[in-house]
Amino acid sequence: MKHLKTIYLLILIILQSCQLTEADIKEQTWKYLEVFNIGDSIDFNNSTFTLSGGTIYFNGQPAAKIISSKINIFGNSRSITIKSLPKKEKGIYIELRFWAPLI
Repeated sequence: MKHLKTIYLLILIILQSCQLTEADIKEQTWKYLEVFNIGDSIDFNNSTFTLSGGTIYFNGQPAAKIISSKINIFGNSRSITIKSLPKKEKGIYIELRFWAPLI
């Protein structure tokens, strides 16, 4: 029974480490992948996009909410899922350094 508790604790720690913080999200440039988008890319290092409390602002207006963020188990892929505020459409963006056009 003790081993089961240890395994459960390790799984919780791994799953928790697979989430991005708001600071992590702000540091990256995000490339549109599928469904809803608020631009081809999101870069929080310019004045067009800002992030506060999980809400993405486009030119100072609330545009979308981050509903999830993921890091795969090996750390070589990061993504965020957003939901548009007016229509509640979902979209996925991936970290720009992992995006490569299909050839």
